[in-house]
Amino acid sequence: MKHTLLLTSGLIALAGAATAENTYLHGELGYSELSFDGGPTVKLTKGVLGAGGRVNAFTYDVALAVRGYDSVGFTDEITNFSAMLGYDITPNFTVVAGAERIDVISDTIDQYSIGAEYHLNDYTFGLVYNDFDDEEMLVGFATYDASNYDAYISYINVNGSNDIIMAGVEYQAGAYELTADALTILDGGDTSIAALTGAYYFGNNFRATGELDFGDIYGSSYSRVQIGGGYQIMENTWLDVNAARWDLDGDKISSFELKVSYEFGDREIDSAVGNFSYTDLYNTFPIFEISI
Repeated sequence: MKHTLLLTSGLIALAGAATAENTYLHGELGYSELSFDGGPTVKLTKGVLGAGGRVNAFTYDVALAVRGYDSVGFTDEITNFSAMLGYDITPNFTVVAGAERIDVISDTIDQYSIGAEYHLNDYTFGLVYNDFDDEEMLVGFATYDASNYDAYISYINVNGSNDIIMAGVEYQAGAYELTADALTILDGGDTSIAALTGAYYFGNNFRATGELDFGDIYGSSYSRVQIGGGYQIMENTWLDVNAARWDLDGDKISSFELKVSYEFGDREIDSAVGNFSYTDLYNTFPIFEISI
């Protein structure tokens, strides 16, 4: 990972008169509490920073996520850092390489990636090979990016036998924003989840949000209903408050979340989105964040 950071810094420095164009910025700070009916309360904190951009034919994408857990005297932290560098061999063909480090529950996982992506109008097709913790993972993906409609699908093969499929769409029209995501683990994984998210923008910097998740995780039934509201405190920056009710195989959970988020632009490297990422997984399907 250190070598990747040094390489990225060196390439930007060697660009000389070229100016780095930052095309994507994302930041988030959050605090939430999950209260199990008749059981403990879990406190979660989250901080996320991400950036992406271009220097001539080079593109880059970096992200850092730190999550804290506190429950019944047990505290822990998950730190996830990733960096990916791309080079445009032609305007339509890009090779990529990246590294990711995850520190979780006194364990460290290093993941290294190499791949390529091909761009055809609004479509991107990619293939990424990952090596992590003595495991191998091959990810094939396709994305579609239009003015008000985005879609993706990823096929993930772990060690040549375990298969995972992730897919999603996002649609924006006027004051409405709708997103649908799904994940399934094949080969007896007993996990299939769908997440439906919506937002309505009232104007005057206010919005209402809602989310419905449902499915099975590791053989246990799961559902989650969330409602919330947000206020835009400055351009591209939102303060959101959410309340949710969870049902995990009969165990009831109530949660409250407060977060501030900032997002601008689009990520330059599609492989940073299509490749398997724990940060993106937790953001899309929160159940994985509390079932570690």
